[in-house]
Amino acid sequence: MKIESAGFLRKANRSAMAAVVILVLIYTLGMYVNLFVEIPEDATAWQFAMKSIILLLHLSLGSLLIIHSTSLVAMSVKDKNSKWMIFSGVGLAGVLLSVATGSSFITHQTELSSLLMALGFGVSIIAYTFGIYRSSSTK
Repeated sequence: MKIESAGFLRKANRSAMAAVVILVLIYTLGMYVNLFVEIPEDATAWQFAMKSIILLLHLSLGSLLIIHSTSLVAMSVKDKNSKWMIFSGVGLAGVLLSVATGSSFITHQTELSSLLMALGFGVSIIAYTFGIYRSSSTK
């Protein structure tokens, strides 16, 4: 059985906390866009984003979060930490669900796309916060 590295756990916790902060920022910007920005029916995400700084920030942070979440998965695999492989993998899956359905939402503006974006957000938040909690309770 592998003894968990304190250095890795510290890095993983910081990385997961950063992901949670980014997720909350993305969610807040997304709610603003949903409530106050009129999206044309046939818009594509990046074309329309150039006309809305809030949407551009939302999309840019989402892209950054994909990279950040993927790096947390890679870091977990490199350290062979099975707990963090699961937490970060589930977190990344939630992020990817949100990104995929977010792209669909811009184009089609369906309630299902909005629901799936929120579901991906929830899955990611739970995965990362549970990872932080489990890491700090094993010390």
